Amino acid sequence: MCYRGVSNWPPAWVGRDAKQSQKLGGEIGILKNVIQSKMKPLNRLYLTIEHEGEEYLGALLFDDQFACQRTYKLRVTCPSRRDSEIEADAVISSLKLLYQLPVP
Repeated sequence: MCYRGVSNWPPAWVGRDAKQSQKLGGEIGILKNVIQSKMKPLNRLYLTIEHEGEEYLGALLFDDQFACQRTYKLRVTCPSRRDSEIEADAVISSLKLLYQLPVP
């Protein structure tokens, strides 16, 4: 998964509360919510995680709307899966589409 040739995962995590000045990075926390952008361009997902009792926001930007939609569907249908597993599935699906292989 990437945006303009750079990996979009993991996103930078920013605290929801103005008191939380610390920005976090990496695969941390528990995914609580995924929201797909309803404004153009439609290539963004907004994520909410909980980490050490605090909520953080992150954004994933994609090169195309189709990749964004596939990732959104994976995250919504598989909320208990680790993010690294979901990312791997998204990459595999993209490669299958690129080479016209059947997607299970």
